[in-house]
Amino acid sequence: MYRFKMTDEEFSGMDLEDFSEEDELQEESMISLKRQLIASEEIIRNLRLSNASQEQTIHNLVSAIEKLRSLHLEERRVLEGIKIPNVLSSFRISDSSNSKVVQPAIDYSQHPLLNHIIVSNIMQRLPLNDVIKCRLVCQSWWGKANEELRKRKLIGINYRNIENLSKFAKLLETSGDIPFAKFRFGLFVVNTHRVAVEDFFSVCGPVITHIALCFANQFCEISLEELRDLFLLRVPNLEKLDVERLPLKLTKELSLFPPGTKVPQLRKLKHLKIWDNMASDNRMDSTYSVGLIHDLISMAPNLSKLSVYTECQHLVAAALKSLEEKRIELRELRLESISEENLLYLTRLRFPLKMLRIEYFDTLTAPESVKSLLTTLSFTLEELHFSDYRVMNHAENLVVAFPRMARLRVLKFRRPWNDRRLLFYPLSFKEQLPCLKKISFQHEQGSPPYCIHSYNDFVNPETTGPAETVEELEITHELDSVIMFRKLPESFPKLKILKSTDSSNEIIRAIWEFLPNLQELYLTLSISNRNIDSVITGIPVEVYRQICKENLYSRVDGNVLEIIRTDPSICNLKKLSKLVIEGHQINRVTDFACSFALIFLKALTSLTITDADITEDCRDLMKIHLNLVHLEILP
Repeated sequence: MYRFKMTDEEFSGMDLEDFSEEDELQEESMISLKRQLIASEEIIRNLRLSNASQEQTIHNLVSAIEKLRSLHLEERRVLEGIKIPNVLSSFRISDSSNSKVVQPAIDYSQHPLLNHIIVSNIMQRLPLNDVIKCRLVCQSWWGKANEELRKRKLIGINYRNIENLSKFAKLLETSGDIPFAKFRFGLFVVNTHRVAVEDFFSVCGPVITHIALCFANQFCEISLEELRDLFLLRVPNLEKLDVERLPLKLTKELSLFPPGTKVPQLRKLKHLKIWDNMASDNRMDSTYSVGLIHDLISMAPNLSKLSVYTECQHLVAAALKSLEEKRIELRELRLESISEENLLYLTRLRFPLKMLRIEYFDTLTAPESVKSLLTTLSFTLEELHFSDYRVMNHAENLVVAFPRMARLRVLKFRRPWNDRRLLFYPLSFKEQLPCLKKISFQHEQGSPPYCIHSYNDFVNPETTGPAETVEELEITHELDSVIMFRKLPESFPKLKILKSTDSSNEIIRAIWEFLPNLQELYLTLSISNRNIDSVITGIPVEVYRQICKENLYSRVDGNVLEIIRTDPSICNLKKLSKLVIEGHQINRVTDFACSFALIFLKALTSLTITDADITEDCRDLMKIHLNLVHLEILP
């Protein structure tokens, strides 16, 4: 599965549909917005940033503006006819480290790049490092860049930088607008640096929205009083708390607060994540006391998301009981494992869950219990993640029949324990999953008949019937079953998006041949994908090698290409608008694939290739032949 590579934190931008939710434009402002956009060329041409990578920053800025053209109808009407120039050719580079932005003679009250909605959308589409640089443009961009940084950037406070924490707090205090709201603390002795921690929270505490705590290490130490008074009671606007690792002596405390003390309320805390420290085969053990779990949950009366990663079912039961006592109605629940007893308990609580993730069902789980839980959630659940069923050797599989899930949109099957033992039968998409949009199968290894895969149950149109509503399929593991791919068009006739990881060359060719209506394709290559240029172009390996060896690129015209292309190629995907290929350092995509295949994808508007060996000339060639809004080639 393809992942965007960020320097600090994986990031997913806001959904395009959320564009109008932040601020609805009035009709008169829509008219002025088009007038503003026409002036955008001047500010881009005059923008100067004193940084070694300034050209790339401006290129990213222009790409971000270009992406606004692909938004929904109202925004397309506003942006229609506006052309973003090639600013790199006219970009004035400054050698001065103290250079400032040249101010163009434009009415800034009407300028598009000062419109807060447009600037926010630009920031969402820029890499993190470029967002930081955009803080230097002007006061308006300073504020919007800070807002974006508060959403994305997670700052780590540990033994490497704890000595500078007080200085960091003073710097943030003088800035007037703190750009960071997410912090991860760990790997230092809190008592030694208590003054610095107090100074930090006195400055940043009111703006912090996310804290992660990781102190279970022999080189770090934190007491119950420090956890409570320094980290939890100084963040009134906390929205997410990750308790990743805590010292054993702390988690065994009977309560987070002294007896008789009223538990303070963090009313904005919506998401609580608890990781058990215990790495033991004894699933009855836990490093957390029941009282500590109860107090953590009691602090969040408006909790909507809870994640509990533990093997210990006493800890799971304590969490469920605390939710029941506080009458908290969860919307999302993630559990590493669940026993039959806790499964029945969860069913009785009747949470209006929209998202449920259970990694493993315990050995004694009954199929009727799983179906009963799903029936209870059938009118609220929109996203469901299952992994597998823990069984002893020679035990029977856990076979579950779905009830009618009226609102389920996303169904994911994650890492199996060994061979897949959680099966779904009988299955009818039309009757049981009438609104399903996405199916994901992750990390299932091996080949039938030696192991059982979940997709054997779902990609079987003879028994399940076609899934008329499914538009996205994700398979993140090695596949070698061409027969299964031949069934995809019949199983998912409206499939638009495919994400495939570590698929063999035969499977990739099957994608070209059997899925011509794909609109988005994400491919992650592996060491086994030899001669990937040949696979992409459909040109046999021998001919491909001869063309490369003798440099015969210029002799291969359209007529010759049709003759030598004897295998299925990516050119069959005539509706493909987005292509992401995460290459491999051994099997790189080169100019050959671009020249003899990719430039013929006329519907392509977004192209990303990593670990590629593509020259600048070839990139220019793709820009000429394709109407690309986004082009990213990473070596």
